[in-house]
Amino acid sequence: MFKSRTKTIHRERILRAAIWLRDGGRDRATDHEVHKNHFDWHRRGEVCHIKSKGSYPELKYEESNCILLSAYHHYQSDFRGGHRLKILGDDANGPITFVMTDKHGAVLWERTSSPPHLAVEKSSD
Repeated sequence: MFKSRTKTIHRERILRAAIWLRDGGRDRATDHEVHKNHFDWHRRGEVCHIKSKGSYPELKYEESNCILLSAYHHYQSDFRGGHRLKILGDDANGPITFVMTDKHGAVLWERTSSPPHLAVEKSSD
């Protein structure tokens, strides 16, 4: 029991560290800097699954299914926030489009982002 739980915690830590590194400590939805420990949910970063862990348990530890968002945007992207932040795309290692809507479904803003290393590669071409 304990050995299995320890292994799971270790996998989760490795995954979170990889996502923070890949996304450069920035909210992929807005490109704002986020921090691991911050009292303001607009500045606190969380690893978010594009496809839910409940519906797609086989993707739970896949880097391509995880992105870094502020706690606020993470909340807005799931059932707690009414799915107001739509995440369009299924591979976080490439471009992902974010669409924020109001409670009536009207689009407030839209943004497409790639991990920082892809943005650098494209700008140097």
